[in-house]
Amino acid sequence: MQTIRRWSGLVGVLLLGISTACGGGGASLTYNPDEATPTLLISSNGRITASIPVGALSESAKVVLTDRTDKDAAVPGPEGRTLMVALELVGTATETTPAESGNGAVNGEAQNGTENGNTTSGIRHVAQDETDGETPGDTTETDEIELTLSAAVEITYLPVIPLAAVEPLAVYTYNAASERYEEAGISATVAEDGSEITFSITEFGRYALYNLLPEEIPPAPPTGLELLAASTQVRKLQWHATSDPLVVGYNLYRSPLGEDNFTKANTDTLTVTTYVDELADSGGYQYHLTVITEAGLESDPSAAISSPAIDFDLYFTFGQDVLQTPGALAIHAAAERLLVADPAARRIHIFGLMGQLEGEITYYANIHVEEPLGLAVDEERGWYYITDAQRQVCYILEEDGDLAGAFGGWGAGPGEFLRPAGVVVTEDKVLVADVEISSIQSFTPRGVYLTTIATAGLDDGLFDSPVGLFYVPAGSLYACDPGNARVQVFNADLEFESLVELPVENDGPLNNPTAVTQDFREQLYVSDSDNRRVVVFDSSGEFLFHFGSPGSLIVEFGLSGPQGLALDRTTGYLYVCDPTNQRIAVFRS
Repeated sequence: MQTIRRWSGLVGVLLLGISTACGGGGASLTYNPDEATPTLLISSNGRITASIPVGALSESAKVVLTDRTDKDAAVPGPEGRTLMVALELVGTATETTPAESGNGAVNGEAQNGTENGNTTSGIRHVAQDETDGETPGDTTETDEIELTLSAAVEITYLPVIPLAAVEPLAVYTYNAASERYEEAGISATVAEDGSEITFSITEFGRYALYNLLPEEIPPAPPTGLELLAASTQVRKLQWHATSDPLVVGYNLYRSPLGEDNFTKANTDTLTVTTYVDELADSGGYQYHLTVITEAGLESDPSAAISSPAIDFDLYFTFGQDVLQTPGALAIHAAAERLLVADPAARRIHIFGLMGQLEGEITYYANIHVEEPLGLAVDEERGWYYITDAQRQVCYILEEDGDLAGAFGGWGAGPGEFLRPAGVVVTEDKVLVADVEISSIQSFTPRGVYLTTIATAGLDDGLFDSPVGLFYVPAGSLYACDPGNARVQVFNADLEFESLVELPVENDGPLNNPTAVTQDFREQLYVSDSDNRRVVVFDSSGEFLFHFGSPGSLIVEFGLSGPQGLALDRTTGYLYVCDPTNQRIAVFRS
């Protein structure tokens, strides 16, 4: 009668060996048919785990997991590919039987493991008692019987270097007849981050994973997607060029803001790194970008960017034939005029509100204009206030250009200027900002010094190089504070009230704000010059949207960014100086 000596059953998992040797190292354990059993192998290539489920084997057995990566590196496999990892999983049970004679035969069975000319499924070993060098009559023989699986084993491979995110990866198995690795008809699943590869097997044996060819690896997502220009139904976007030589182009996808319904914006694959998206409908949108390889593989999308609904479109431009470096703007509503300070041309241009040139101011009486930086209109008196930074004076001109007065003069004391810039008229005062002294001073309409309402500093109510000023009748004074990246708000008594700043989450901060104005809805418009855009806030100073961008097309601004701003409350037209492009851009809601 045969007796079976099996590997003892275990409660839980017993790891009998872990090898860290490169290639060929094995890990063995005892499989318990009543519990799921993982076997772990750590090698120089990564970590391999074979998880054997309950019922995969009917009896307790020895299971060995071996890393064959180095040993099988020279074994032929798929053409052109390099071996990533090779492993072998084998399960055996041990059978022991007594021999009936000392001649090495048991029940007529041969020692070489054959019976009636047929090879058995196991390997038989003969153990003998050594007595005076003679073979005793009774012997013990041991068979290690190879087993088959009745349930799938899950193999998990954690490579040292994560794999590029790919579609299911082919698994190969060793064919002893051809002595090569061939496709096993099994696919491995690669985790999204490429750190884990899993597949299932239903037979013990040798398996291998091979690295993908370069053209089979999806490219990395593109970077640097940003919004360059925006108007009601136009968005211009830009991104960084990819350095991957297999990439042939890009796809841009859009979705309504707040939804996850991305559709491709471009018809043909994009081969440039900018795109102007002309929209069928106004509203807010979000975008992401992918890259495409020669083989047609598409990357994961880039991080999405948002573009809120825009309330302005470019209407027309003018002045390109006469302007040199337009700066400050002021509207004379009663005369339907737009005044444009042009420091490089040493004059003030006078246009109609539709852009027709009507005249110029080149002299203050017999004194030539040098560097006009600030403009304001006193609608009640019909006077123009012009600050001249070179002459350190604020001039008062009649509507016809005659000199009505002047005040200031070189110096840093009360009523003096070093570099006067922004100027604005209130009900009974004229306010002048000085970028050199970092002060704002108040004067009577005739130019008599009254007081200094702001000086240099970082705290609220203090300034670093103030420039553009805007006053709401019987309301608030808005003052650009470019050195502190903000706009400051003062009440009707010219006392500090609040700040208007652009937070980082809204593409802030402001970078050299130079001019400010307000519309009839009390929306605030700020020239964010170094960011080359106009930023729009609501009446409480909360960010709404921004428009404009670097460039010379559509709603873009040149290197100096937008400068002076003026808004015609009758038409709602917003006039924006674009000095680099030597023009005035007019936007309308």
